[in-house]
Amino acid sequence: MLLKQYSQYLQIAPVGVIGPKEASEQEYAFAEKLGEYLADIGLPVICGGRNGVMEAVCKGVYQKGGISIGLIPTDHIFDANKYVKQVVTTNMGPTRNSLIALSAFSLIAVGGGMGTLSEMAYGLHYSKPVFATSTAPAVEGVVVSDDLDDIVSAVVAVLLNFYDQ
Repeated sequence: MLLKQYSQYLQIAPVGVIGPKEASEQEYAFAEKLGEYLADIGLPVICGGRNGVMEAVCKGVYQKGGISIGLIPTDHIFDANKYVKQVVTTNMGPTRNSLIALSAFSLIAVGGGMGTLSEMAYGLHYSKPVFATSTAPAVEGVVVSDDLDDIVSAVVAVLLNFYDQ
């Protein structure tokens, strides 16, 4: 509640939400709900800004009036999904995955393939806590849970420096 109430006075790094551009119905629904939860508590979200899980999380954030940042791999602003609040064109292709992981204070993977795997690896490389659903690639050091409340609680604990792996 404090994060949401005082978000205009705080400088908070975003939570990275990563996942496939072709999400299953379950992954899309989970990511949309995740976006709503994160926006409800005042946390900005950063993602790849395109389709699938990225669109779903941005849609959830959008519906709750939150902030989403999309780092798209092209140089065309209109390649972003329609729910992204702030679009950053990188023209870096998949190399932008490193920037997403570096910019976030923590990452949440909802499903995914090779692109998500690279973002998870970058997150761990940059010593960021990485959380994932059971449909995400299995990576040592990543905390797996399909419980939305558990994931969001862990992310908030990371932000407040209370998280202990």
